[in-house]
Amino acid sequence: MSRLSIASDPALFRRARQWAACVAREAGLDEKEARDLGIALSEACSNAHRHAYRGRTDGRVDLEAAGEDGAVTVAIRDYGGSFDANAYRPPDPCAPGEGGYGLYLMRCLVDEVEVRNMEPGVQVILRKRGRRSAAAR
Repeated sequence: MSRLSIASDPALFRRARQWAACVAREAGLDEKEARDLGIALSEACSNAHRHAYRGRTDGRVDLEAAGEDGAVTVAIRDYGGSFDANAYRPPDPCAPGEGGYGLYLMRCLVDEVEVRNMEPGVQVILRKRGRRSAAAR
């Protein structure tokens, strides 16, 4: 298990992406799969910055990752407001607007996305399986 804590500052999200990509590569994911996981993680961090902390850069975001046998699970935890994942509606590609793409993108880039309301805050869990891992089944 690897852990990283960062502030809810978008300037630090690159570091979080690199950290997740490193864990993914160590678990056997290829470069594209590791990059996709990193982008999904960055979207989760952006949501924490924008929604949980209302744009503040001093909120805490805790990250945990575990990878093995060609699969990685990353948990992103903030300590801000809650989020009703059941009320989320993906953006309409025929009427594009600003915002609302974070969860949609996460779901496109990884195999599973789970959103848990915590006390306080939200935890987003991302699971990504590599092609080699999926082919072995």
